[in-house]
Amino acid sequence: MNNRLVNPDRLRKVKENQPWMVSLISGKGGVGKSVIAFNLAMVAANAGQRCLLLDADWYFGNQHILANVIPEFTLADVIDDYSAAKRAVISINNNLHLIASPAAGKNQPEFVIKSFASLMANLRRIFDKYDFIIVDTPSGIVDLINLTSNASDMNLIVLIPELTSIADSFGLFKYLVKSNSRIAAHILSNRVQNRGEYEYIYQKLV
Repeated sequence: MNNRLVNPDRLRKVKENQPWMVSLISGKGGVGKSVIAFNLAMVAANAGQRCLLLDADWYFGNQHILANVIPEFTLADVIDDYSAAKRAVISINNNLHLIASPAAGKNQPEFVIKSFASLMANLRRIFDKYDFIIVDTPSGIVDLINLTSNASDMNLIVLIPELTSIADSFGLFKYLVKSNSRIAAHILSNRVQNRGEYEYIYQKLV
């Protein structure tokens, strides 16, 4: 992981007894973001951390498929009524819980930016029993990505050693910085086979 995009000292200081929020974002789909989000949550859970995996990929979420579960309630239900949060949580193991994307529900509501913004503002309070909240985001709904990124303590921009992925990811970073110059964004290079591919990504970003 390359931390070129931000100084670690800029990371937001989390209040005591509040979960650390990490969002997986990308400028281009198909880079492995969702799989990395699931594996990151699983690793944290296996290390003894209480982890909530939140699938915010509104229209095309698939964390429930990776977890092999069928959700009865989704993120959309939580947004409609915060008291539904407990019902929407699916236990994957003792330390790992999932809230599925609205895409997994019977009825898929439209994304409403105001409602989602309200959830982001209250997320840590609603799920304060967790150590980590890992958020999987879409690659297409820029308003959702912007809200989630600004609410997060760390954002991992997932890219692969392909020119379009690198360009889109850097473009996303520049867009986010316009809304918050102190945003905590880091590059996570996926599917890198050798040092040459890593250096290719590095040269395109410096």
